Amino acid sequence: MRKNIQHLKITPLKPESKKQTQVFDINTDQEKTIYTKKAIEHLEHIHFAAGHPPYLRGNNSLMYVKEKLPVKHILNFSNIEAGNKILKQEIQKGKQYFYLDLLAHTASNQKLLNNLEDFKRLFRDIPLNKIHLSICTNNTPLALVAMYLVCAEQLGYKKEDLKLNIEQSLTQEEKKTHLEVLLTTNLDLVNILKTQYPNIKINYLNNLNKEQILAHKQITSIINIGLHAILQALKLGLSIDFFAPLLLCNYHVGKDFLEETAKIRAARMLWAKILNGFKLKNKAALQLRLQGLIDYKDISANSITSMSAHFAGLESIITNLNNLAPHIIQQETSITKTIDPWAGSYYVETLTHQLATNAWLLIKENPVIDLLKQDYTANNIVPNSSKYIDNLKHLIKKTSSKSNLLDLTIIAIKQGENITSINNALYK
Repeated sequence: MRKNIQHLKITPLKPESKKQTQVFDINTDQEKTIYTKKAIEHLEHIHFAAGHPPYLRGNNSLMYVKEKLPVKHILNFSNIEAGNKILKQEIQKGKQYFYLDLLAHTASNQKLLNNLEDFKRLFRDIPLNKIHLSICTNNTPLALVAMYLVCAEQLGYKKEDLKLNIEQSLTQEEKKTHLEVLLTTNLDLVNILKTQYPNIKINYLNNLNKEQILAHKQITSIINIGLHAILQALKLGLSIDFFAPLLLCNYHVGKDFLEETAKIRAARMLWAKILNGFKLKNKAALQLRLQGLIDYKDISANSITSMSAHFAGLESIITNLNNLAPHIIQQETSITKTIDPWAGSYYVETLTHQLATNAWLLIKENPVIDLLKQDYTANNIVPNSSKYIDNLKHLIKKTSSKSNLLDLTIIAIKQGENITSINNALYK
């Protein structure tokens, strides 16, 4: 029977549980710790299962048994023709997932993909029905989604064959300037995509800086960033049930795969514990979704961190085109055939508890939790996208009064508008 997380407590280990067996290591002339069953027999979290709150063992009950962990390869190119060539080469090698980071480009390079012809040149002779494309942006996803749909249509592909994920970056600067436009237009867009384009997803992306900090502090940062994003969404009238499932956090995967496993397990449990207090209707809001960045230069580090990502149960990996380690692990090892492979390990379960305890001591002192509770109960704002619809109608020569935001944007693109002009209209 699965435990109920309603009264999940995060408490330090009992003194008798902390005592581990000490043995003499003849290789180092030092004592070392042996973890035993006694170390975990009092731990509440060991009874939880994957695919159920608090998702400690994974967000999906089957994890990677049926579907492989998506490995997104970063596309870097200086011009559109080069990008098209790289895509063709990598698809021939068997790669399916690609990551286009528009945040990483200069202002001039962002204009590489600004109009319909740019998109058609990039994806000419590319089997769009066989690839999964992720695009990271700090502009509204609306124009990118519409542009991709029109491009695919004119290249001969059906909308149901497309697999696209737009990752909307939420940095401090964007939260101050364009947050209302981003969140309000995305509210309409996400609802439209659910019914008409189920394979096109929108995510709100939080990026955790690459810092050498202690594991429990990294857990604290991951959760606090997510809670602050939810607070901003609440202030604009979005519900936690709607917004939280769209959150995605990028973080750099560490080389200690046992610590990585324990860290991410603990983070998922704490996230679920906090959001469970809001009595949410959508259980997906309790899932902490993490995307691992692997950008090491040597094969040993790439291999270890790729194992870390699989053991930790991440949503996906972002890495460079030359890193084949994740694919080798998936094809030549059996670690993906077991759900949460380190479950029951005396050391990993103990470390999971210790990291959760240390992180919780920091998280519960953060005033954002109390602020969330205040805004959650006092929230009576209803987001209204009518002014953005009106702004888009000014771009278009002729349109139906029944058109929604996505329909209007598609019409605008077919009439010659580009991403810049559409975004400028939305930001008026």
